[in-house]
Amino acid sequence: MSRVISVVSSKGGACKTTTAVCLAAEAARRGQRVVVIDADGPQHHATEWLRGGVNLRAIDVVIGPSSLPAAVQSGIERYDTVIIDIMGADTATLSLAVANADLVIIPATNSPLDVDGVERTVARLRQVEAELAAKGIAGPIVHRVLLSRTEPETTLYRLIKTRLTENALPLFDAEIRRRVVYQEAAFVGSAPPYMADARAAAECAALYDEAVAVLTTVAAEVA
Repeated sequence: MSRVISVVSSKGGACKTTTAVCLAAEAARRGQRVVVIDADGPQHHATEWLRGGVNLRAIDVVIGPSSLPAAVQSGIERYDTVIIDIMGADTATLSLAVANADLVIIPATNSPLDVDGVERTVARLRQVEAELAAKGIAGPIVHRVLLSRTEPETTLYRLIKTRLTENALPLFDAEIRRRVVYQEAAFVGSAPPYMADARAAAECAALYDEAVAVLTTVAAEVA
């Protein structure tokens, strides 16, 4: 059964592309057929990253589709895992990415501005839920917040996590720590699952496992 994961935020610089590429790399490492729909125009950083080296060439890319829903449907028919990466803005593309996903991941770095971005993104998600319900498409949009570039030893980290928790925003247990290997990976066209940094590789594996667990639970509840 194909899985569609959208990585979204209403704010730029929240580690969306890093999250999308690392998830795609871990899925491919485990033998999944993977496509990344790169709707992050006009820069298309995910495409540059995935095509910048040799380790990630097994991951297919659809660049700037004219119809996101059509690209998702095509991906469902051909791949095990479909990952959508969009630009950091509150746009119609964000709404489409949310509406067409089995799981929405909202990354946030160790920044108060990113927390604001999470809250705006969730507000947009709720609006899309209401629009779908009005069309007779019921059910909540499953989403999780991913803390990225974290520095758990800092007061700022604790403040951010407390605010998200108090606002009842669902958090992944997995986190992406602040590590230079993620920037190095983008530079050489690779990803931690294929690199020597065992800690970063473990973070990617933990995120993938938790995402799959969420999707499995949702599928079981629907059944």
